[in-house]
Amino acid sequence: MSTTATTIRITERAARKVDEFHLRGDLDPTLAIRLDVVGGAASGIAYDLYFDQVDGDDQVFESQGLRIAIRPRHAPWLLGSTVDWVESDNGAGFQVLNPNVPPQ
Repeated sequence: MSTTATTIRITERAARKVDEFHLRGDLDPTLAIRLDVVGGAASGIAYDLYFDQVDGDDQVFESQGLRIAIRPRHAPWLLGSTVDWVESDNGAGFQVLNPNVPPQ
């Protein structure tokens, strides 16, 4: 699935990390990845990323065999985004690459 203005995708690297959580038994496989906007921060939009049940009004996207759920009110800020897994000397975690946020 390619990134367009109407999708949210997850990279292969991030999907592998979610699969690791599933294999360890740390995660209910029926849950979707929930991506929320939690307000602005000094550096731009702040995100919350967690595993959650899909609500009836959610927009749900599928990428790399995983479901990603967003609330409709967050769509203007999130559509076109990519969820990645990054590792550095400072730690590791999921990162949202969002084309809707102007470069800092």
